[in-house]
Amino acid sequence: MTRLAIFGSPCVTDMMDARERLGQIAAKMAQEKRRNAELVHRLKTMHGQTVAAEQLRVRHGELQEAHAQLSKVGRCSFNR
Repeated sequence: MTRLAIFGSPCVTDMMDARERLGQIAAKMAQEKRRNAELVHRLKTMHGQTVAAEQLRVRHGELQEAHAQLSKVGRCSFNR
């Protein structure tokens, strides 16, 4: 006689229910891990894009400043 048989069929049913529930929980956990990995990937991509955009913004400001300086130099040389 097995241990489960000692407790009768209700225990076996409970054990089967527990196994089924455990399987559902494991499947849900795997789904969440995939979803989290996708979110991390998307966040890293967005972060990279944000950093690139910030670098472009800074570079654009530097180019505008250089252009302003060149136009001042150009005006001074024409006034002579």
